[in-house]
Amino acid sequence: MKNAERVERHEIEKAQGRDCTPEDGKILEAIDRFEDKFRGEGLKFEREKAESDLLNHGFTREMAEDALGKQFVQAREEHLELQQQRDNSQDMH
Repeated sequence: MKNAERVERHEIEKAQGRDCTPEDGKILEAIDRFEDKFRGEGLKFEREKAESDLLNHGFTREMAEDALGKQFVQAREEHLELQQQRDNSQDMH
């Protein structure tokens, strides 16, 4: 499959009957990447909420990536804090 052409995400979404602009396709790709990043760190990722927050609002991919990056940092910090609290409570027993 050396000659296979890459199909843009928004074209795939349209083929599945969804209304999707080229920029929304890029945002969906960013959501995919961040979903993998969240799961790779063992963090919860609410894909439906991310799509609802970021699609169809005139955002660019860069704006979406910035928002997702902030969510990732916050989720990781909260996860680490909870882990630290658990470790501390186990140390007391």
